[in-house]
Amino acid sequence: MKRIHILRDLAQKQATRPLYQMVFDDSAYYVEYYYREKCKDNVVITKTETDGERQTLLSMLHLNPYTLVFEGKVLSSCMIGAVATLPHRRHEGHMRDLLQAAFVYLEEQRVPFCYLVPVEEDIYRPFGFETICSLSERSKRPATFENTDIYCAQEERYLYRAAMEEEIERREQEAGIAPADELPNQPVVMARITCKEAFDKLAGETFCTDAQRLAFLREKRIYLCDEL
Repeated sequence: MKRIHILRDLAQKQATRPLYQMVFDDSAYYVEYYYREKCKDNVVITKTETDGERQTLLSMLHLNPYTLVFEGKVLSSCMIGAVATLPHRRHEGHMRDLLQAAFVYLEEQRVPFCYLVPVEEDIYRPFGFETICSLSERSKRPATFENTDIYCAQEERYLYRAAMEEEIERREQEAGIAPADELPNQPVVMARITCKEAFDKLAGETFCTDAQRLAFLREKRIYLCDEL
């Protein structure tokens, strides 16, 4: 029997750590930080298979919350990350099921749109994602966001975690650990509309299709950087 689970309890999320370490090439420093800090307030969606008394974690994705500023309006959004499936159970539709569960959850939460940084854009286009901007480098962070339409709010949580990640990078360099190479040379940000009504209210316009909504996003000046 296969089941979808939505995990909010930190102890339950910790049980997904072995799959994370199996699939991703992050250092022990980063994995420890991620499961200690970022899993405090994210939502993890998993798919398991039960055979008798044995339960196997097949696949997972993480919904990591971010507060965005959208033309002066503050909204809650999230980045989809840590999408992983057991290597020998791939191509069985598990990621599709998790994404559909995530879209239902985000619509219920009235999140206007979600986003991700893909390894390959073509993987996510069939699920309604479109490229909206390039992923910026933190070294190119503007001194002021007056000329930026959409960006992560520089709230205490965001700045604290950004500083922690910079410290992890410093420790990795000192230890001679090469950075994880999981993204293309020119990474992009892809977005998907998850609540049409909330998006239209945010934009102050009524759109006929999600394609129009995503085109509206692409026209904006967006700053989302590698601190995500």
